[in-house]
Amino acid sequence: MTLKEFEDYIETIHRYNARDAMISSLLETEGFITYTSKLSLAVASLLSTVMNDRDDWIGYWLWECNFGVDYEKLGGYTPEGKKIPMTTVAELYNWLTVGQFS
Repeated sequence: MTLKEFEDYIETIHRYNARDAMISSLLETEGFITYTSKLSLAVASLLSTVMNDRDDWIGYWLWECNFGVDYEKLGGYTPEGKKIPMTTVAELYNWLTVGQFS
């Protein structure tokens, strides 16, 4: 998968996630509107399979790090203690295709 294709899929997940958040805000719901969550999770799962993401970096980056926004606070480190750069989709892609250790 090319970086451009990967970015397009991640952006699709991000757009749908933002729409759910906007609907939730407009309706002033106590919980979250998850109208598109099954679709987003399916696309994320497919990306993980295609990218051979055995350690769920994609899921971590999407959901725990809020699409990379909170990555600096949470981070990820190599076994040697070096911080893994992963605040952008391109950095995530690079880690998945080049930087991962087995």
